[in-house]
Amino acid sequence: MKKKILFFMQLAFIFTFVSCSNDSEDDLIEQSPAPQLVTYNDNIKTIIDNNCVSCHSNPPVNGAPNALN
Repeated sequence: MKKKILFFMQLAFIFTFVSCSNDSEDDLIEQSPAPQLVTYNDNIKTIIDNNCVSCHSNPPVNGAPNALN
C-alpha cells in the first residue's frame, strides 16, 4: 500500500514540475502592439461634434442643460 502511495506521489510530482515546457517568461506573455495615443482633437472632438453639439450648442436646444462650445 505504501508503494502505491509513493508511486502516485512521484507521478504527481512529475506531472506538476516537468509538464511546463516554456523556457522563458516571454513565451507566456502575449505581445501586443503599443497602444495609440488618444488625443481630444484627433479622437474625441469628432465624436462630440457629431453626436452632442446639435443640442448642446450656444444657446442649448431640445432641453439640453448647457452648451459644450
